[in-house]
Amino acid sequence: MNGEKEKKELLRKKIRNLLNEFSPSLLEEKSKLIESHLFSLPEYKKFSTVMFYVSTAKEVSTHDMIKTALSENKKAAVPLIVESQNIMLPCVITDLKDLIPGPLGILQPPKQKIKTVSVSSLDLVIVPGMAFDKKGNRVGRGRGFYDRFLKLSNPETLKIALAFSCQIVEQAPVNKTDIAVDKIITEDGIINCKTK
Repeated sequence: MNGEKEKKELLRKKIRNLLNEFSPSLLEEKSKLIESHLFSLPEYKKFSTVMFYVSTAKEVSTHDMIKTALSENKKAAVPLIVESQNIMLPCVITDLKDLIPGPLGILQPPKQKIKTVSVSSLDLVIVPGMAFDKKGNRVGRGRGFYDRFLKLSNPETLKIALAFSCQIVEQAPVNKTDIAVDKIITEDGIINCKTK
């Protein structure tokens, strides 16, 4: 295992342990604060096509955010994992209830409801992750789906990560294939990242 890979694995383990201490009510409370910060952003208000990740346990919860976006008549997309090709596609949805568990146990549209849109048409991508630093560097879960996906996005597409403040670290170990985000929203507020 190379140095960066080892550092990332240790960091993931450390963050997982911190997140495991969150009670469901604390997770919900912090997620609501993050949601209010996201919805207060002028960029969010003006954008019409937003891609959200569909949260799993111990992640900033996005389910209510997706419902709100749909109620505001935004075009809401979620990831569809195509494991055989090791890629992720943005799929527009109309109802969160339509989603079913996908290959990684993450909710995604069933075959009969798949309606993909081009990656370049997305105004905003809401990005998950295990750890971030204030420069926008991100450590994901290790499968590389988001890094490969974000590489294909329009340079104008805004990339915003949602994270709990305990997931912000001094310096995230990165390599050249990692894609940084433009902003990070935690329960404490909005971090504008200086991405180069």
